[in-house]
Amino acid sequence: MTPRPARPFIPPADYRSAEQLPKNFFLIGTEKLWTEIGDSMVWQWRPHAPGHEQDLTAKIFWFREDYNWRTEPVPKLRVTGKRIDGLAPPLVTPQGPATNVIIDSWRGAMLTGVWTPVPGCWEITGDYEGEKLSFNVWVEAPKHEK
Repeated sequence: MTPRPARPFIPPADYRSAEQLPKNFFLIGTEKLWTEIGDSMVWQWRPHAPGHEQDLTAKIFWFREDYNWRTEPVPKLRVTGKRIDGLAPPLVTPQGPATNVIIDSWRGAMLTGVWTPVPGCWEITGDYEGEKLSFNVWVEAPKHEK
């Protein structure tokens, strides 16, 4: 799983600082593309039952210093994913391309919902016009109650 970096990424001054994140989250990336992820890097997996095709494994917030939610309501961000510990179909973004999230009147973030077809170790990659950021997560199968 992607570890907390030894030297933390500090976003541009116009964005919230790392000190404002919950203690179990950290930022990775560069001014061109960054995200916040949790220390455990474990996501809970759910199968897609009939009628639940829009269920998500996770939501990911992506940031970019010059992203403007007013001029780009549908971000140019594309998110892909592949299982790296075995064979599996690729990650799915069931709700379509990225959307925007308004932080305040002049700043925004990009948001994607993702679904992994199977549990396992997944590499998630965000790509904004060639600026890429990847991280690894463990997607855990549900524990069955006895």
